Amino acid sequence: LAAFAAPHLRGYAPRLDLVHGNLARLAEEAGKSDEALAHYRQVLKVAPHDLGALLGLGAHAARARDWATALEHFHEAARAAPESDDAAASLGGIYVVLGRWAEAEAELQRALVLDPESQLARRNLAALRKRWPAVD
Repeated sequence: LAAFAAPHLRGYAPRLDLVHGNLARLAEEAGKSDEALAHYRQVLKVAPHDLGALLGLGAHAARARDWATALEHFHEAARAAPESDDAAASLGGIYVVLGRWAEAEAELQRALVLDPESQLARRNLAALRKRWPAVD
């Protein structure tokens, strides 16, 4: 089998961003957040604007209450994938935590335009309304 496969695999390079991205998600599912973090960082070495890695790193930072780092990763995710409701909803959620009400509302509304069924955007918008009743 190796003799047959070798000529076909010559010059083949695995998509390391996909490999590490999948390993990161598996590590997250297994509760190994430090391992997941290492894999997300490897993804960004190969694909600096990878949405999944940026969202994963942002979520990891948010769980650690490292709001500045979470904001950085979610902002980069929203810049890298402006069509992503998850990026907009995550960025909006961090703005809620930081008390940046108007920015939070704008991002969360944008997320709902992108996906009217976005549960993350709806949950973060509800949190925003509790903290800043001026949101209609």
